[in-house]
Amino acid sequence: MRRSLAKALLWRAFAMGNALTMIALLFGKNLDVAIFTAMVHFDGGESKLNIIDSSVSEQPPIKQHGNDNKDAPSLPSGQQLLVDIKNVDYQFLSSGVQIAKAMAYLLEEFPDARPLSSHCHSLVHVGEGVSCFVLSSDGHISVRSWPAEGVIIVDLFIRGASTLSIPVLLLAIKRLFAIASLDSEDECSDVHLAEPKILWSHKLRGFREGFSPGYRRYGNPLETDVGLDTLRMHYLDKKEVLTSRTTKFQHVDIYEVINPRVNSLAWYERSLSDNGSYESIHPEMYRPDRVLYLDGVQQSSLYGDAAYHEALVHPSMIAHPNPQRVAIIGGGEGATLREVLKHNTVKKVVMIEIDEELVALCREYLPEWSNCADLVGSDATSCFDDSRVTVSFEDAFAWFVKNFGSGKNRREQFDIIIMDALDPDHYVEIVGALYNNDQFVHSLYHGLTEEGVVSFWCYSYRQSFRTPSFKIKRFRIHSLWFRWVRQVKVTIQALR
Repeated sequence: MRRSLAKALLWRAFAMGNALTMIALLFGKNLDVAIFTAMVHFDGGESKLNIIDSSVSEQPPIKQHGNDNKDAPSLPSGQQLLVDIKNVDYQFLSSGVQIAKAMAYLLEEFPDARPLSSHCHSLVHVGEGVSCFVLSSDGHISVRSWPAEGVIIVDLFIRGASTLSIPVLLLAIKRLFAIASLDSEDECSDVHLAEPKILWSHKLRGFREGFSPGYRRYGNPLETDVGLDTLRMHYLDKKEVLTSRTTKFQHVDIYEVINPRVNSLAWYERSLSDNGSYESIHPEMYRPDRVLYLDGVQQSSLYGDAAYHEALVHPSMIAHPNPQRVAIIGGGEGATLREVLKHNTVKKVVMIEIDEELVALCREYLPEWSNCADLVGSDATSCFDDSRVTVSFEDAFAWFVKNFGSGKNRREQFDIIIMDALDPDHYVEIVGALYNNDQFVHSLYHGLTEEGVVSFWCYSYRQSFRTPSFKIKRFRIHSLWFRWVRQVKVTIQALR
C-alpha cells in the first residue's frame, strides 16, 4: 500500500511536465524516509507534499527523559541547534534539489524521527535562494540560502529531552551544507576560493523544572557553564568540539574557541602564515582558547590555566623551607603537577586521580597543561612521565584514609599536600560527601610532616548577574568550603 503511494506520487510529479524539477531519493533506512524524499520543487514557485501516513499517528509516543531518567512524553521543552555558514558554493545554494537531498540525509541522524511533511520554495528568480522546511515527529529542520552572498543557515529543533549529539550533528551539517566554492573562472579547477566559515549555537528551549519529575536544573550539564558560556554563544568566531566523552566517573567536554572580544579569527589565521606580520612573529598570542568542562562545569582554560594553578601551588611550596615530597589530590589536567615540578627541591610527587580516562584525554587535547619539556631538572616531555612522578588512578580520599588514617605511617609523609579535586557541590553527590568526611581530614593531618602545608583553593562569594538559584548554589558551596576549613582547623588543634 505504502509503496504504491510512493509510486503514485512520483508518477504525478512526472505528469506535471517540464515546469518542475523532481527528485526521488529512495535511499532511506525505511520507506517513510523514501516517501519524504520524493520532493517536488518548482523553478518559480512552490509545491507541497504533505505526507502524513496513517500509520504514523498510530505509533506510540516516543519516550523522553529528564536528567533523572524518568519518562516525560509531554515535556514542553526541546533543544535547538542554529548553524550559519558562509563562503558556500553558489550552485549548491541555488539548487532546491541538492538542499532537499542534504536535509534528507540530515534527518537520517534521527532514526526515531518520522517525517510528516515538507515544503520547499525556490526564490532564485527574484534574486534570492531556496527556503525549505521539514516537519518530523520529533521536531523540524529549516534551511534558507542566499546564493549571491554565499550564505546558508540551518535551524534544527528536537522536542522534549531527546538526545542531541552536538558533535555528530555539527559534523553532519558541515559535510552536507558547507560546500566550498570552486574557482568559477576555471571549470576544471579544484581550488577553493575560500573555506566555508561556520558560526553555531545550541540552546535549551521550553521548560523542564516543574514538568519533569525529579528534574534538577544543575543536574543537567547543558544548564551549567558549558551551556551558558560556550554552547549558546553564537558570536564566537571559532567554536570546535575537540572531544565530548563520558568516562566511568564523569562527562568530559573540551572546546576550542576564539572570542572576538579578545581575539579574532583573522588574527589567528595571520599567525599561521609566514608573511612577516606581527601575528606571524608572535603566534602564541593569537592561539584559540581551549576550555575543559567536567559534567558541564568549567575546570580550566588555556588562558586561565597559569593564573589558577600558580596561585594554587607556589604559595605553599614557597612557605615550606625544603619541600621534597608532594602529594596532589586530583589534578587530572596535569597543570598542578607541572607547577610543582618547577621547584628543584622536589624529589617525589604522588598524584592520586580517580579518572584515568580524563588524564588520557587531557594528555591528548591539552598537552600544554602537562608540558615539562622546558623545565630544568625534568627528564620527560610530559610531566606525567617524569621519573619523580608516581600517578595512582584511584579514589584519593580512600587512598589517604588507607595510608594515613591510623596515624602510624610516618615514613611516607608529605611536605606539601595540594587539593586539586572537584568543587564542593551539593548537586554532585560524591563531591558533597567528601568534604564532610572526618576520616579524610584526620588522614590529611597524619599525612603531613611537622612543617607540612596543605593547599586548596577557595573562591570568595560575590554578586552575580545570573539567576537567584545560581546565587544560592554558589552561596551554599561557599558556606560548605568554610565549614570544611573550620573542620580542618578544629581537627588539627585536637590532634595536637
